[in-house]
Amino acid sequence: MRRLWWLCSLIVGCGGPAVVAPAPTPAAAPEVVVAEPPDTVEPPGLAIEVRVGEELTAPVEVEVTEQAGSAAWSARPGFTALRAEDARGPLEVVIDAGAVRFARAPAPPLTLRYQLRSPTEDDEHRGADPGRVYFDGGALLLPDEAAATSLVVAVHPGQPGVHGVASTLGVGEAHAFVARPEALRDVLWAVGRVDLVRFDTRDGVDVVASLGARRFDTRWVGAEIALLRSQVDTYFAAIEPGAFSTLIVSRPALGRVPPFTAARSGRGMRLIARDDAEWSSEARLPIAQVLVRRWLARAFVGPDGEDEAWVSLGVTRWIAQRTLTTMGPLTSSELALDLTMLEGALATAEPGERSPLTAMARGALYAAGLDARLRRRRELPRNLQHLLLPLLRVAQDEARPVRRAELVDALRAALGDEEVRRFEAQVLGDAVVEVPADAFGPCVRPRTIAHRRFALGFDAPPPQAEEITVGGVVEGGPAHRAGLRDGQRVRELRYLPGDPSVEVVAVLEGEPERTVRYLPFDRAARGRGWTRSPRLDEATCF
Repeated sequence: MRRLWWLCSLIVGCGGPAVVAPAPTPAAAPEVVVAEPPDTVEPPGLAIEVRVGEELTAPVEVEVTEQAGSAAWSARPGFTALRAEDARGPLEVVIDAGAVRFARAPAPPLTLRYQLRSPTEDDEHRGADPGRVYFDGGALLLPDEAAATSLVVAVHPGQPGVHGVASTLGVGEAHAFVARPEALRDVLWAVGRVDLVRFDTRDGVDVVASLGARRFDTRWVGAEIALLRSQVDTYFAAIEPGAFSTLIVSRPALGRVPPFTAARSGRGMRLIARDDAEWSSEARLPIAQVLVRRWLARAFVGPDGEDEAWVSLGVTRWIAQRTLTTMGPLTSSELALDLTMLEGALATAEPGERSPLTAMARGALYAAGLDARLRRRRELPRNLQHLLLPLLRVAQDEARPVRRAELVDALRAALGDEEVRRFEAQVLGDAVVEVPADAFGPCVRPRTIAHRRFALGFDAPPPQAEEITVGGVVEGGPAHRAGLRDGQRVRELRYLPGDPSVEVVAVLEGEPERTVRYLPFDRAARGRGWTRSPRLDEATCF
């Protein structure tokens, strides 16, 4: 019953807390900050026309017109037939050291015409097959150092009515907004047969579009994302205005591609799904973390003014875990696996190691411990939410991020100098993070286990590469010990990135073929893990 409530509340309104409190402004992020331009007869500062042929695998035609006549543009690999003209006529293009320049200063307006080549197997910015084509702003040619201006982007399918257009700006062929052109780098567009789900309420609009083969129902996924966004915004007592657009694009099932990757993009989020992936915590956790990061990415800074990664990566992970377990989609067993992954990252880290993964692990585990310690109090703040929101509101009123010194003062006021010392040792230092045994409820408990650190042992090939040559073999590493050497040709390669418990299988070309198998880890250590207690019913866990 608990696991059905969260979906029921979205579809038929089973009830739940209303969002009425003032909110912190979403943290700055690389997404497009949109504001519809006023009606005007003036041409937009930057207009991009993209034309996709009837055969979706054909080159994509792009025409860009810029009113300012910028002299420098980013040159990304993957475009051909580049032509330019300005108010004075054709303009010679010079591509030098990764930048596009012109033989003379452009006389505005400036127009560029080019094609996007068919994507290569290792292209991270675009893909195509007989059923769809997709690309992001990283594949486009955009002006450098351009200020915010009015933008119009139109994508025209070769078969209107048959092929639809969806993007993380929204569904439809054309979108107008105000932003720096550089913000388009993170926008994802797709053309093909689109499955579309839309939830439209007074509290917000959620649009989920999906293209390509998949093993999950877009309707169910759309309902989950809409309610999850609502729950996250409720946690921050906030509503993000405007439609939130999620674009799901599938990719071929290869044995070395993660099932799901999620990232903030445009007016919403992109989700790249392996076409054999089942809907599970491997999708829900990264989605929830992206939604939480709308409010916490770059919202806290250290003494140097840099982002506090332990917050933007770690605290966001803990809030994502908490939200999903409260709603029901994340089971206690799935939570225990995620916690053990975080513990393993710290147990096998080098002394003093500071990586995104260790920052996420320290931040998430410290947030869990801090929340548990706060919940034992009888006075405010009684949990981590009560500690964070006042800090965020004060910073919002002054249009700035929260400073570390303010957070330290809040910790001292709530739990005394001991908590400050704990923060300095466990978050800023290398001490073991203290987490009470009951921090995750009665069903998830700590135990000591052996951890292994993932290491492939040679340079990972591009995810979709079909022709693989081994390179960068680490002498004495797991691949080297298994017999792999630089220059060997691999016909088939299977492994799960980041998981040292899944065997690497490499089928080497030759007469006869030879198969190499090994476990991809280079370091082992004993440390804390988490396990699901088998004696308790799931309904009693959270």
